[in-house]
Amino acid sequence: MFSLEHTGIYAYPLLYALKQKEASIWLEQAIQIQRSLRVHRGKSDPVDARRIALYAYKNRQEVRLWVPRREKVEELKELP
Repeated sequence: MFSLEHTGIYAYPLLYALKQKEASIWLEQAIQIQRSLRVHRGKSDPVDARRIALYAYKNRQEVRLWVPRREKVEELKELP
C-alpha cells in the first residue's frame, strides 16, 4: 500500500501511475495528518515522509483507498 499526502494536482501523475500498476493507494489530506500527529516544527521531505508513514501505520484500521474520478468528471473539470 502507498500512503500519500494530498498535494492537489501535483499528485495526479503519481496516483495514475500507481493505479496502472494496480497498487493500493491511501490519499489523505495534509491537515488530517498534521492534526493527528500534533506536527512539530521543522519541515523537510524526509521528515514529512516519516510523518506520513507514521500516520498510515497508526491509522491502518481506518484506511480508505483512493478511487480515481470517472473520466467524464475529469473532462468537465478541464473546461474553462
